[in-house]
Amino acid sequence: MKALIGSKGLAARTNAAEEIPLEGRLNEGERWRLVADRLFVVADHETALLAGRCRRTGQLRFPLPEAGGSEAFEEVRLPSAGKLWTFTVQRFRPKSPFNDGMAHDAEFVPYAVGYVELGDLLIVESRIVAADIGALKIGMPMRLVRERLRRDPDGVEVITYAFSPEGA
Repeated sequence: MKALIGSKGLAARTNAAEEIPLEGRLNEGERWRLVADRLFVVADHETALLAGRCRRTGQLRFPLPEAGGSEAFEEVRLPSAGKLWTFTVQRFRPKSPFNDGMAHDAEFVPYAVGYVELGDLLIVESRIVAADIGALKIGMPMRLVRERLRRDPDGVEVITYAFSPEGA
């Protein structure tokens, strides 16, 4: 049985997927960090979502649960490809804290949020990034990407995960 899981609400500056360099810099002088520990990893030029397999029941949970630690859950790296299970388009600016610090409605760009089916393992909620959100179709192949979420007051870019149509 597949599990539906959630992620934090995400706001957008663009609908195009961006590849974030792995060396810790976006542009000269810019530093970045991941939005949360135990959510996803960037290793060997790949990004992987982290789930946990309950050692008692074998059930997968996303994100990797903190409660119980490694005694209760074994870390599992989820596939980076899947199919768009369903989606919707956010056409108005969310309220804080999910508005990415945008000061004005004029800065808002509509974006897609959906569920991506990762084989027979899980269905995960994610931001969907695409150059043309009108071209999204249920069942289309998707791939995991990294995306800028916001810039913190200290100037560090915060990176999250998203899914993008395969080949985009």
